[in-house]
Amino acid sequence: AITVPAGMQLTALVTPNNWFPTLQLLNGIAGCRAGTGQLAQSSGMGRNQQLMYRNTTMAPRDTFLIVDGQNSAQAGDYALDVTIAP
Repeated sequence: AITVPAGMQLTALVTPNNWFPTLQLLNGIAGCRAGTGQLAQSSGMGRNQQLMYRNTTMAPRDTFLIVDGQNSAQAGDYALDVTIAP
């Protein structure tokens, strides 16, 4: 889990090794269990994918960052860079 403090922005960048990824940020355990609660996702097609999410609430938010393939044939090694800043 990644906790995003109130008022802060999470930025995630995935750089794969020769495949096409996607990123999703889910709203904690409840969002995962219910299949709801997607806070953000990367957009577009291509190798390097970026996701940004700002916690506009007044409380910290627990999240889960999911790295997946853009289709079932896409998988492999990757580098993931996550930053949290104002």
